[in-house]
Amino acid sequence: MQGMVAATISSAGGFDLDTSLSADALKVRPGQTQVGDADTGKETIFAETENARADGLTVKSPTVNLPLVQGVHLEIASTDSNIGLGNVALNAATLRTPNGASLNNVTLGQAQSRSGFSDTSQASGYDATGFSLVSGESTLNNISAKAYAVTLGGLSLNNLSLSVKRS
Repeated sequence: MQGMVAATISSAGGFDLDTSLSADALKVRPGQTQVGDADTGKETIFAETENARADGLTVKSPTVNLPLVQGVHLEIASTDSNIGLGNVALNAATLRTPNGASLNNVTLGQAQSRSGFSDTSQASGYDATGFSLVSGESTLNNISAKAYAVTLGGLSLNNLSLSVKRS
């Protein structure tokens, strides 16, 4: 598949996201997502990037059991080494970079309102005076996240694989 589209991937049960990411800017704050009914919230890490690019991408849905087929999941993947994502908003339960990260011009502990977050952000949990981390040019190597929602400003890649796999 070739071309560019805006995309949102979300799941109340969460999904696995694996990639390496570079961005012109990164900002992170605590967040919250609704899980199950509207009165149930779960704490999250809410991150926004500017002009992000990914090196490979894998999204794996939770496992479901279907009649006659036990344990399958949907997998979305690309081996493209230069995937244009535009601006990205990530709402995740966990976000790990076991092979390290490089953050430039970091401001840690700045108020969310001074970091450019607002109460209209895509994840609830905004607190004008609450904690945030802001960075300029950033590289996050081998991200492994348990995500609830990802909104991409665009998706520009040279290949895409959609498949149902046995878990």
